[in-house]
Amino acid sequence: RWPEMLTQHLASVAWAFARVHHDRAPGLLVSLATHMHERGNLDHYNAQELVNLLSAYAKVRVHHAAWLGDVTRHLNERQDVVRAMSALDLLYTASSLARLRAAIGRSSGLGGVFDIIAATVVGGREHLSGKQAIYLLHAFAQVGCAHRDLFCFAADVLRSALDNTSRQGPSRSDWVVAIGAYATTGTHDASESTVELCRDIVRHCVLPLSADAPAGAAPAPPSALSSLDVSSLLRA
Repeated sequence: RWPEMLTQHLASVAWAFARVHHDRAPGLLVSLATHMHERGNLDHYNAQELVNLLSAYAKVRVHHAAWLGDVTRHLNERQDVVRAMSALDLLYTASSLARLRAAIGRSSGLGGVFDIIAATVVGGREHLSGKQAIYLLHAFAQVGCAHRDLFCFAADVLRSALDNTSRQGPSRSDWVVAIGAYATTGTHDASESTVELCRDIVRHCVLPLSADAPAGAAPAPPSALSSLDVSSLLRA
């Protein structure tokens, strides 16, 4: 019944099945992707619908190479679609494409899409929270896209989040992800601000949680960081 449905209904059905990890979701999404690929013309889909579709496929790890290739080529050709996305949708798009990168391949222009996402974020139309910035950088690191302008831009966002102790911000595990993204892409020394940020992130991760911890305070106890966090931090 796919041909009878509007694009918004296709996106809604895909996300509804993926969200609850329905046991028929993988087969349904393969069928839907085949339909969308054969039908072509992604101009019929708005930005939100494409974000929801990508999120659905990423959530249940359905790798339909032909359709994913269609999407990445479309986003390269229609940069206005990417620019119409909110900050959260840009994050979801980058994260979804990173999760599905094995099926997409570089020949479809995946790097180009990430460049457009970076330019849109740096353009400053949408505000990123500290946690959103961290996982956006993580997605870029996963696909090996060391976009220096983005990582320098994000450093200011993360500095604000790191220094703001008056509200709940990223967790220590989140900060470990951030330092990993900078280390993996080699952008930790992209600017003086990124060098200082990475140094202070490490200090934040290993010092006590108290905001007024004295200089020279003992490192945080092992229980403050998971074994995975410790391993990731040391690797970074």
